[in-house]
Amino acid sequence: MFIHQAGSPNQSLSRLPLGTQVDDFGWIRSAADRTFVVDGPANAIWQITGQFTPGTLYAEAPNDSGVASFIGAIDPSTGTVTPVAVGFKSPTGLAIVPGTE
Repeated sequence: MFIHQAGSPNQSLSRLPLGTQVDDFGWIRSAADRTFVVDGPANAIWQITGQFTPGTLYAEAPNDSGVASFIGAIDPSTGTVTPVAVGFKSPTGLAIVPGTE
């Protein structure tokens, strides 16, 4: 769900169908941002590292999703979710922490 013109008289909502269930999501604001994933069944918190492009939207899909147990980049114009990290038992938490450049 996206809110357009929040707080204005022209406020509206739109929905982006993704094709699979996702749980948490977040936008990369800076190439220095840090991304963490909770994998409850594995009793682990993972840090995802790499070249993050500011403006990219990431989400995680838990193990009961149609396409399961991955972290993916979402294209907000099409709803396409491209896996970027796999091999989790069931990612159930995603946090993007602002970094310093």
